[in-house]
Amino acid sequence: MAVKVGIIGKGSVGSALQRGLARAGHEVRAVGKEPGTVRQTAAWAEVVFLAVPFGALDDALRDMGDAVHGKVLVDVTNALTPDMQLALGCTTSGAEELQK
Repeated sequence: MAVKVGIIGKGSVGSALQRGLARAGHEVRAVGKEPGTVRQTAAWAEVVFLAVPFGALDDALRDMGDAVHGKVLVDVTNALTPDMQLALGCTTSGAEELQK
């Protein structure tokens, strides 16, 4: 059964997900940083993948707004700084920060 999949983020991870999910027969839309397009993609999709740099997490969530409410949201971000260090230390995780 094909699923409408929205991918927020068009970097290495988002692009790889887009290719793989499309090959698997899903209808896929991937977008970059454009707020209106991010919201439209989140509203259109049945499942939304969040594939943005960790520092862009808040912006992506703000741009999606309530369009993602009640949908499956898959977070594939890594809590790393641009120089590949742990962004949160060892007391919390990226998923915990996203949930907040």
